[in-house]
Amino acid sequence: MNDESVKSSLQPDHIVFHEYSANEMKEILEMRTEEGLYKYSKEAISLLSAMLVRDYRSDARIGIKALEILGRNNKWSDEDVRNALKQAYIEVEDETLKNLGDRDLLILAALIRNQDTNKAYAEISLSNNPMLRGLSKSTFFQSVNYLQNLGLITLIKKKIGRYYTMESQILLSDESIVSGELRKSL
Repeated sequence: MNDESVKSSLQPDHIVFHEYSANEMKEILEMRTEEGLYKYSKEAISLLSAMLVRDYRSDARIGIKALEILGRNNKWSDEDVRNALKQAYIEVEDETLKNLGDRDLLILAALIRNQDTNKAYAEISLSNNPMLRGLSKSTFFQSVNYLQNLGLITLIKKKIGRYYTMESQILLSDESIVSGELRKSL
């Protein structure tokens, strides 16, 4: 909660949004199904909710996208739910990357090449790209933190010799989609 990007400048109190429980997720998805689908399986909605909480950190975006896929195909078996979740995850990940700014995409690409954040920053600082020229270390780490908040990477403290550094673990299903997005945007 010490992240400046999530603090409110209007209220001094911290507001913590907890992950949805399986019952809350089920309620959200059932509201969507009742409003938008003619036919659906309550058992499939229960499985979808449980899997979202267990495997996808209660990400409602993925659940709603999976529900759209299931409704479009009108197939509700356990296997269909699993496949819809996998496809929905990839689509949400792809949408997240499409909405990233060019600078953040370039930083993500540098983190893919160099998972040590100090080495990635060194690469960025030597870049001839005008979007990266003069990028301060604090701005670099703000972008890294933003990428972590989006669920694209996670940072791990790592000891090298007597010193500590941060290492990024890439959470993308396919790292090559970053270079594809860079080609599209640049």
